[in-house]
Amino acid sequence: MDYEGDYTTYTIGLGRRFTDQFAASASIIYEPGIASDYDPVTGQGGVSNLSPVDGQLGLQVTGTYYVSDALEVTGAVRYTRLGDSSTEQVGAVFEGNDALTVGMRIGYRF
Repeated sequence: MDYEGDYTTYTIGLGRRFTDQFAASASIIYEPGIASDYDPVTGQGGVSNLSPVDGQLGLQVTGTYYVSDALEVTGAVRYTRLGDSSTEQVGAVFEGNDALTVGMRIGYRF
């Protein structure tokens, strides 16, 4: 993969501890697109075939439950709208895509 420039992803969020056992946060994630569509005439432009998105906008919600002083359980859900793009070389078009990501972590301190 070859990127001509740097990419910057912005994240801003807010977290709150509701009780001694539960805390939550919400974040907005934004990555501007580079507007690099593939031009079949010149063969220039387009995004990588391995990363066929041009920017993103997402919302993430995370919650942590402290079971004890040593044990905590964290869960997160993230919805992301992926930017429309076309890939280099073959010019495949990706439009209207989104992603839903779910994660869980169990932490134990000793």
